[in-house]
Amino acid sequence: MLYFHHPSDPVGYWNLETLWARPEWVDDPVGYDVSPDVGWFPIVTWGQISGDLIAGFSAGPGFGHNYSIDFVSGWASVAPPQGWTADETARLEAHLDVVAD
Repeated sequence: MLYFHHPSDPVGYWNLETLWARPEWVDDPVGYDVSPDVGWFPIVTWGQISGDLIAGFSAGPGFGHNYSIDFVSGWASVAPPQGWTADETARLEAHLDVVAD
């Protein structure tokens, strides 16, 4: 089983507890694509995450809820066809035009 989750994807963080409880993901170290200035404020952070649920879909590949560059490598790491190589993964990603610039 494989789970994809970019640190800047609000979908994986949204829950009602964020209204009143500080979530672990705001503590050091934050994810590679999360501002080091991120903080938690009761009610406010929950509202921001809720708003980001919509904006997260407009992020570039590899950020927010845009997992387009992760599908090929994800499947290749979990269920590769027999004899599948990293070169074939790269070639398929290029063919699908999903590699981030």
